Amino acid sequence: MAKNWLKYNKWTSFYLLWVCGITIVFSFFVLDLDDRHDLIVYNTLFVILLTCFCLLIKGKIGGIVLVLFSVFALVPAFIEAGWFLIDKSVLIRTQFWVIFDTNPAEARGFLSMIQLWQWALLFCYMIICCSLLVLACRERKKKETCCNHSKTISFIGCLLSMSLVLIPGVRYNVPCINFYNSYRGYYADVQRARNFMLSRQDLSGQVMNNFQDSVATVVVIIGESLNKNHCSLYGYCRQTTPLLDKREDIRIYRNVESPSFMTQEVLQQVLTFANRANPEARWNSPTLPELLNAAGWHTYWFDPFEGKNNTANSQPTGFSSIAKLCTTYHLCDDSEQFDGALLCHLDTILDDTSSSRKAIFFHLIGNHFPYESRYPQNFNFFSSNDICSAFVNQLSSKQKCVINAYDDAVRYNDWVIDSVLNRLCRVQHSCAMLYFSDHGEEIYDYDFYAGRSFNHITRSLYEIPCIFWQNKVYEKSNPLYIDCSVDYCTEDMIHSLLDLFAVSYVQQDTCHSLFRKNSP
Repeated sequence: MAKNWLKYNKWTSFYLLWVCGITIVFSFFVLDLDDRHDLIVYNTLFVILLTCFCLLIKGKIGGIVLVLFSVFALVPAFIEAGWFLIDKSVLIRTQFWVIFDTNPAEARGFLSMIQLWQWALLFCYMIICCSLLVLACRERKKKETCCNHSKTISFIGCLLSMSLVLIPGVRYNVPCINFYNSYRGYYADVQRARNFMLSRQDLSGQVMNNFQDSVATVVVIIGESLNKNHCSLYGYCRQTTPLLDKREDIRIYRNVESPSFMTQEVLQQVLTFANRANPEARWNSPTLPELLNAAGWHTYWFDPFEGKNNTANSQPTGFSSIAKLCTTYHLCDDSEQFDGALLCHLDTILDDTSSSRKAIFFHLIGNHFPYESRYPQNFNFFSSNDICSAFVNQLSSKQKCVINAYDDAVRYNDWVIDSVLNRLCRVQHSCAMLYFSDHGEEIYDYDFYAGRSFNHITRSLYEIPCIFWQNKVYEKSNPLYIDCSVDYCTEDMIHSLLDLFAVSYVQQDTCHSLFRKNSP
């Protein structure tokens, strides 16, 4: 009996375990996974039930079931395997949602970090998957007669499969279910965002502009992936911000943190009244560009170089759909590969006298991986082994090159910010600038990896630089409270930005402004 079972079912069992049991195996190798127990339990339950279901259906029907299952399961399994090889973590919960909302350029940057041996392992994994599937289908055909109750079993199996989807633990922990469940949530948000963009209201009369001067320029620079602990401005041992270090006209906020380490999440909160406690405000409140437009500011938004056919066609769930509500929206192209190209746009705007009040937003590509692609060759500066890392004795030469490239990108970012300030210093009317990064990046500081990880959370992912500058005219026209030691999270940044532009709106909470004395 056991011999017959093994003869007709061994390859099917191996195949299902290889495809669906991968998460169980991976979870044992992740040291800091809090819900490892749930992950193992739900995935084991899923593998057992799926295997029993497939083994009960014999013959050609069983082969068809295996093929249909493979169509839906192999893509999530491939992504799960790739993610583990790169990040040494397991994709859980809504992390698949992030994959759907990642733009092509960011995806290319992420894929560029995959090494050749990792691609080779992924290729081998898929070859084994396909080989086991072929063997399992052949195994199904060997049994000429189907089970007498195959239709009944198929119907029960379908009901069982549907019931599995209804179990939250299975829905969020089994990759081949979580993948499509996350996509369903993502698609619903896309439709919701489209309706949101189509139902914009006229805010005239609801917004008050309190700025005293009729002519003003305010620049907001949003950095990318800059960890403040890699800035000499914040005590880093390398001179990564030599130009800003010398400036005496800037105010340096020491304790500012990001609410997330994903750009989309952070900027949606910066540009709307949404925060972690009230994410629904993303859909039912006006956005920052709309408020500024209604207050009489001419708003400009410049997005970084992302390659062709990227954020221009992005889904409306991203922050770019909000940014496009600005009066002028510019998506940088191939000729503007580095952030320094934005300086020409700044010069043009400053020389333009057609607009009296200008709100300029520069979203930099900053320190986004791959780091070596974020600065011109003449900014190659760090090439020695004077690495500032707790893991300095464990780092390979390649890993040291990663740190050097990141620090070079920080040094180039320093030049860009300093160049903006030098231009603004020549402006005679009210002028101010606020710089902060969207989130940080782990660079072998608190954990032995470079980048960002869902399951390897460190302080580096959240600790960001924040710099403020104002000229004397602005300081007199719009006096702000400055306390550089205040603890602040950028999820409340919209309240600070409204103060920066001297705009009042009913939903504004002055208790959460960086420029108010009662800021938390």
